[in-house]
Amino acid sequence: MSKAIDGWRGEGETGQMRIDYIWASQRLPVKSSRAIFNGDFYPVVSDHYGIMIEI
Repeated sequence: MSKAIDGWRGEGETGQMRIDYIWASQRLPVKSSRAIFNGDFYPVVSDHYGIMIEI
């Protein structure tokens, strides 16, 4: 279950709000991506989930 993100508390319903970016020095085709450290794949370790990509 998602919790409120620090800095977004008091902004109404924040359970589904997520902004995630993957920065690269060049444009690459992405084969797959998924959120991890979200309690489904790995334990939650922060109010930010990790993203794993395959390029």
